[in-house]
Amino acid sequence: MMSAEESNSSNSVYVANKKHGWLPANVISYEEEGEAKVRVYFPDEDRVEETTVNLSDYPSDSLPLQNVDEGGNFIVVEDMCDLPNLHEAAILYNLKARHEGMKPYTRVGDIVIACNPFQWIDGLYSNQRRLEYTQKLIFCEGGRYSDLKSEVEPHIYETSSLAYRGLAVDGHRQSILVSGESSAGKTETVKIIMSHLASIQGPEGSNPPPSSSSTVIKRVLDSNPLLEAFGNAKTVRNDNSSRFGKYIQLQFDVEDATAASFSGRAVPRCVLAGSNCETYLLEKSRVVEHKDSERTYHIFYQLIAAPDDFKAQVWDGLVGTTNSSFRYVGDCEPLT
Repeated sequence: MMSAEESNSSNSVYVANKKHGWLPANVISYEEEGEAKVRVYFPDEDRVEETTVNLSDYPSDSLPLQNVDEGGNFIVVEDMCDLPNLHEAAILYNLKARHEGMKPYTRVGDIVIACNPFQWIDGLYSNQRRLEYTQKLIFCEGGRYSDLKSEVEPHIYETSSLAYRGLAVDGHRQSILVSGESSAGKTETVKIIMSHLASIQGPEGSNPPPSSSSTVIKRVLDSNPLLEAFGNAKTVRNDNSSRFGKYIQLQFDVEDATAASFSGRAVPRCVLAGSNCETYLLEKSRVVEHKDSERTYHIFYQLIAAPDDFKAQVWDGLVGTTNSSFRYVGDCEPLT
């Protein structure tokens, strides 16, 4: 643990490390040869090490500063635009601190960064939490986006709520881009966004969608498992990895603002009317070849696991077969 004297903002820095990426450190002294003697802290290993670093290895020949207050306490923020020192190390350590605090979402302006917790967090996607973002970001009175976001913690519901508000109140088409590396949680994030957008209602039923839209909402949400069956597969890192790209268009019927005003609604009714999905870049090679520790697409295993009477309706050759009956499928453990 660094003392307050050691951790003041003037000498609290980060140093590069091949194993850890960046490590917190304190500058002991600067040498004339363009070097700095630092005391490096290994938080996960509970040890301290003194070493000398070459300043020419860092941008502008200076070590990146930590974000600490006058007492030497690490500053953690919800919006990383508020970080006094914004650089790679500061971003990573802010995300790390929030992740360890069971807060997987962090904001960067209009961008929401999600760090997959790889576990279920109680209440994170509850109906109460969903209603909170709906009421504060959509059905509130006035306010700019920046003002509205200050009322809530970073969350993916923030993105979907502001997109809905932009469509219903501002009358502008909205786009949400979900990107990340494998196992980052893109597939689940898309499902969470779609579920929220499809089911948004006004506070205490003041702006409910027509009952006729419930069938459309169900069809849109039920289409996800079908897409996943034909386009998702088990990989080394993820049991439900999307092996294709998709562009999903949700089509809303937006009420005229004047008509909404006459009906006493500050936010025009915006009802999901349909959807369209375009897919691209399917990993076709996985159909005929995959690693021993991976699987081909879910649909093949689902067909083989079906009852024989259903298999006979699809193809007589499926009756009595198992995974090992097909070379391209292979014998593998079932997913739990």
